[in-house]
Amino acid sequence: MSTWLLIQEKIAVRDWIAEIKLTNTTPVRIGGYNAKPFSNTLNLMEEPRTQSIKGLWRWWARAILAGAVLRSERSLAKSLGDINKDVSRLLGSINASSEFFIQTTFKLNGVSYIESRELENVPRVKLVTMGLTNDEKRRIERYYRSLSLRVVIGARKSIEEDNKDAAMFALSSLIISLIFSGIGSITTRGFGKLKIIDIEPRSPTLRNEVDNLGQLLKELYQQDSEQGITRKLKDLISVSLGYASDYMSLGRVATGIKISKIPLYSALLLDCDPEIFRLETICISRRNPQQILECLGKSTLKSEWKRKKHLPLKSSGKTLHTWVLGLPRYQEPFYEVDGKREKQLTGYILDNKKEKRRHSPIGFTILECSGGLALVIYGFLTSEFAEMLKGHNTLTLQHVGVHTTGSSLRGVIGKLTSIKRTNVYDDLRAHGVSFPDRSQQINNALSVDYVYKNSFDAAWDFVRQIIRDGCCR
Repeated sequence: MSTWLLIQEKIAVRDWIAEIKLTNTTPVRIGGYNAKPFSNTLNLMEEPRTQSIKGLWRWWARAILAGAVLRSERSLAKSLGDINKDVSRLLGSINASSEFFIQTTFKLNGVSYIESRELENVPRVKLVTMGLTNDEKRRIERYYRSLSLRVVIGARKSIEEDNKDAAMFALSSLIISLIFSGIGSITTRGFGKLKIIDIEPRSPTLRNEVDNLGQLLKELYQQDSEQGITRKLKDLISVSLGYASDYMSLGRVATGIKISKIPLYSALLLDCDPEIFRLETICISRRNPQQILECLGKSTLKSEWKRKKHLPLKSSGKTLHTWVLGLPRYQEPFYEVDGKREKQLTGYILDNKKEKRRHSPIGFTILECSGGLALVIYGFLTSEFAEMLKGHNTLTLQHVGVHTTGSSLRGVIGKLTSIKRTNVYDDLRAHGVSFPDRSQQINNALSVDYVYKNSFDAAWDFVRQIIRDGCCR
């Protein structure tokens, strides 16, 4: 480290809040400017970047603040822009510097890598390596097998009694981000998950509060049961919600509240009706992270849902609503058209806009606890997808189905007979929604929010049951 950097660090230490030491639990994929983990120009692996971690930190801080507001006011009258302004006061924006900052140090010694061929059965890896040659997969698509990180969080001004709540909300939301999201790309599907090895207080004013958070983390990693892990994760979330409420001067309120409307965007709130945040832990017997990622990835595929329902793979999937797991969700495989191989679009789109993205409301994290590895499923119930179903002031969610007969051509799904495009909401009302163990018809009198919640519940049940079948054997 240069003399100037040493001087900078000595100055910064005066305003540090805590130092967090981490290691990875699952392979880490860091995408560079071209979304690839390896730079041919620099001949280097991309390294974890502070800005990427801060982006995920902002997302979770926003969800926690929204949950605190919703808990206090029973509705979320604030728009996403208003919540973003509250987050920006703490973590900065293009118009203002942040009150709190993080610095990331990446240890090069002891780092090892894993090639994509070792993960070739993981569905998302198959997707990101599509079209690459074997040599490109070996050189460009590599992942960190093991690494160590140090993340330091600090404040722009000295920590005093009047800004303790803000500092502890910043720290607690960062910890939640690191546990649930991790680092890198494909994190909602299990990559880049981290374990917090140690959290060391650096501010005398906050020593007791930081030590309490550290003790809660130790208790989390000491758990050996699904109920114990879930309980400790909820304790950690509750602590952060408390700091958020104090920072926003919202006051503490009782749990078990009734909220008036499902929020449009993700709000992290426990023990409310309807349940807008869900958390479930599955202790798994498999010790190989690659196998876990494969099992996890398959749980989101419509083909696996059909297997779970004992349906033929070529049967219609109109009642299996995988769009709940995020967009885009379409394919363009080859079919036989007029005797030739031709690509055809099939799957879910928003009107004719294929590339429209919607973040998956159901995500996964993997924890290393005393009983072994545990997979945590978490989900946010929002009205964003419900809005897409009805097309109110937004794009309408549609399903494109391609129907075929047998074909003699190689490398095609079949011979194209027809293409049918329908609105997903109409499909739900006409065909209902399938759960792993039952089918449920949709009453036309039900609200669109309720219809979406049924689809969310079905997706949750499919994912959890496929994971239990595949990872717990």
